[in-house]
Amino acid sequence: MRALDLPLTIVRPVYFFENFGGWGLQPREGGEGYTLAMPLSPGTTLQSVAVDDIGARVDYFQLPWEALKEQNEDLYLMNQFLEREGYQADIAALRAEYPGLHTFEQWLAEGGLAHLRKAA
Repeated sequence: MRALDLPLTIVRPVYFFENFGGWGLQPREGGEGYTLAMPLSPGTTLQSVAVDDIGARVDYFQLPWEALKEQNEDLYLMNQFLEREGYQADIAALRAEYPGLHTFEQWLAEGGLAHLRKAA
């Protein structure tokens, strides 16, 4: 890329908090909080960021891989990548350079939850 001698900025891809809406986040029975259903193992680290950066309770449910594959091949393949490799951003270095970056909890509290409710 440097050899092209073009003014450009490369932004590394990452999973966005907003991606949790629609297919993965569902209201809990009884109406208090949410369940996040994804095929990733509970111990898999998923580096995420709020789109605005470039206290709700959320439970986790591990969605069966085959169920996701039947629903959406692209989401299945993306989650396979996230399970195997995931993103490798240096979060501490990014927070040092951009101290205003949201945590997932901050994002939920500052309007992210409303975004997810609309998408669910």
